[in-house]
Amino acid sequence: MGRMIVVGAVMAMVLATIQVGPAVGQDNGAGAFLRVVDEAGTPLEGVQVRWTNGGPLQLFDWTWTDEDGKAFLYDEGDIAVRFEPSGAHGSVMWLGGTAGRSGSTTLSLRNGEWLDEQTVVVPEGGSISGTARLTDGTAVPWTCGLVRTPGGDLVTRGWGDEDGRWATREIVPAGEYVVEFQHCGSTTTWGWHGGDSLATATRVTVAADADTPGIDVSLDPATRPTDELPGRPTSDAEVLAQHELLNRFRQQMGLQALQLDWTQVEANRLHARYSVATSSQEHDEDRASPWHTEEGYLGSVTSGLGGPEIVRDLAQAPFHWFNALNPYSRWAGMGGWRGSNSQAGGLHIRPDSPEERPAAADDVDWPIVWPADGSVAAGRTHSGEFPPPAGACGWHDPTAFIEFGFPMMVQMDHHSPQVHVTSHEVRVGGTVVESCAMTAASYDNPHDTDPGLSVGRLEQYNAIIVLPRQPLPPAAAVEVSLTTDQGPIDWSFSTPVDAVEFGPGLRADPGDVALVAQQDSARQAAIAMAGQLFDHHSFGHAVTPYHQIVLCREDVFADCLAVTPVLSEGTALLFTEGGPSGVLPPEVEAEINRLRALAPAENVPIRVIGGANAISEAQVARLRELGATVERMSGAGRVETAIAIASSTLYQTPARVLLARDGDWADAITVGAFAAATTTPVLLNPTDTLHPAVAEWLAGIPGVEVVVLGGTGAISDTVVQQLHDRGHPVRRVSGPSRVETSVAIAEQVWGRTTLQIGDTVAMVDTFAANGWQPTLLAAQLASRRPTVLLSGTGEALHPAVSSYLDRAVTASTPGVLSGPTTAGLAGPLRGHIG
Repeated sequence: MGRMIVVGAVMAMVLATIQVGPAVGQDNGAGAFLRVVDEAGTPLEGVQVRWTNGGPLQLFDWTWTDEDGKAFLYDEGDIAVRFEPSGAHGSVMWLGGTAGRSGSTTLSLRNGEWLDEQTVVVPEGGSISGTARLTDGTAVPWTCGLVRTPGGDLVTRGWGDEDGRWATREIVPAGEYVVEFQHCGSTTTWGWHGGDSLATATRVTVAADADTPGIDVSLDPATRPTDELPGRPTSDAEVLAQHELLNRFRQQMGLQALQLDWTQVEANRLHARYSVATSSQEHDEDRASPWHTEEGYLGSVTSGLGGPEIVRDLAQAPFHWFNALNPYSRWAGMGGWRGSNSQAGGLHIRPDSPEERPAAADDVDWPIVWPADGSVAAGRTHSGEFPPPAGACGWHDPTAFIEFGFPMMVQMDHHSPQVHVTSHEVRVGGTVVESCAMTAASYDNPHDTDPGLSVGRLEQYNAIIVLPRQPLPPAAAVEVSLTTDQGPIDWSFSTPVDAVEFGPGLRADPGDVALVAQQDSARQAAIAMAGQLFDHHSFGHAVTPYHQIVLCREDVFADCLAVTPVLSEGTALLFTEGGPSGVLPPEVEAEINRLRALAPAENVPIRVIGGANAISEAQVARLRELGATVERMSGAGRVETAIAIASSTLYQTPARVLLARDGDWADAITVGAFAAATTTPVLLNPTDTLHPAVAEWLAGIPGVEVVVLGGTGAISDTVVQQLHDRGHPVRRVSGPSRVETSVAIAEQVWGRTTLQIGDTVAMVDTFAANGWQPTLLAAQLASRRPTVLLSGTGEALHPAVSSYLDRAVTASTPGVLSGPTTAGLAGPLRGHIG
């Protein structure tokens, strides 16, 4: 995980305080009571209410309506108010019934007076969606559609995806609008829907409770703005994954799940974009910067800042993480920007208001501990705060970078007296390690530029921070014991092997062996693995295939030989009936429906591998009937299909390309684990001569290294020479047999002459006629944890594999057996990895 660069003092997440009634004797400031209903008069709970007395979008105060649709505003001056239904983002409606800021009703709050309750009707509306393409029809990824009123007021921003599709998430009030298009990494207009300016753009009519699709734009590449920032925003799928992770952590601690605030997602995306463009990680924005937006500024002043993996980042930063442990929190929003050289993100967590406690919080089991008792921690080191709280332990040297251990936290009842710690102990693997404990009474950090803020946070949450001096080791059992003036506190947790979880049912313990894809039918084996990788955890949250579902034919290996580079952590691989007349099997359709239902907010795309002769048009038509977005990855043959897959993964120039023979599967799929883990292209080629399509594709990345897999019987020396002649450095990785080749791939492609902490060993049968199916299923595990595939079958390990494990395994390592013909290797493998 990349380390955050945080500038200045401790960057704590802001918990906005909204007073819900007039203070006795208060003679400045005033308020208003609002009741928000739909057109039928039904109260709307969870409507976000924001108000400002500043510029058009300078919205720094907000609350949510309660179960009776009521909200309370408190301010001084002339304010404008906007309303956003639950699940929405962007301005939906301003007080006075306008979609834009201009013409909205202004409330005058003066002299401590409270206005009579006003009823606000939020009208029904619809969504707007479309596609951005270049004039030649090529999709333009990460294009934002800015929905404006005909007068120019910004109503909302629809964020695009990698395929050029964009959509508004929220309900846009019924009416007429125009749509401006920018690349999401730009602040400059690139085009308009149906025109070339605000005045000439086509009016888009939005009807109540209806979608308005087809709001497309054709963009001229010659007029592409030059201020475009490299990279992209975090996608909706990534936001949902971060939201799931945050709720997983909270549910482990017995806390209620947080609702997703898409307005804050947008604010954090825009501020992350500003941070990357200006090389800044400040809780502020320079209003003179072209990258400044008022929405982004909202994200800067309300969020904890870090990288795009913001939840896991801030889970290692205690002063940032307090809000995540707050039982009264109810809303969360996270978003970021992934640049080519730098990246940024933000996380905001808050309750409805300090006086509105969700019912679930009334039954809080105090104290709350982090990491949760019996859980796996989010990391092994402290990160994200400078100066680190280790200064209060006397350990911090401001002239040197020093890593400290993972911070543990305790929250006592917020209404009990401030806690004091009289003694504490941290044991790792049964051994006491050096640590210190901090409370509001004991925190004294000479390097902290704002110690009042830090002490205030400890007081606010009645909290204890326990910090080990050294980073915690991987896969370690950690026990914490505290003696406090409010009683003893004892709990335990473990540290992760690596930064990525294996999945709900595939977390092999070090030294143990997990069996996967043991079914005789490849179709059933893939469904079983998808059930293990993507399902509901025991504590309620769903692990979803948020990237895609990949569909391969089950009877012939040709088209799926090179599919592994797209088998990312968020991808589910399934097998289906092959051939031009094949039909979608009922059990595969049922599994696709199950997987898509795990992420109901996202239309998980389905990538069909191969042409109509591999997977029939009838199957594609059936998938579309189910409402799925379907895309074929195919070419004239297996070589061209591999190139189509490689091109889809080429987001940046690869460090190397893997080249395997096209007439056999063993080398291509054995190296597939590395391809899945690193998104490295796999190309296929005949044995005797360089295929013209391969030569043409490689010409687009001159000088890239080509790793040739197998001996001269797989890829001849003639092909190697032809690659050399085209300026490519070539490295051959091979052994006397496919067993020795699998070992050579582990050592020379993975570079695992010694297995690393977090690595996994998987045994696969590369000799069985259909061994490619369980081997392909095993390869996708590498996107979750580095997994070397070694060839084996029967009940004894091949001498080359035994020899490799003897010299490579230096610490207890997890193992996997993939396919029924490898089941007999459990004992021999355990003897080498335990």
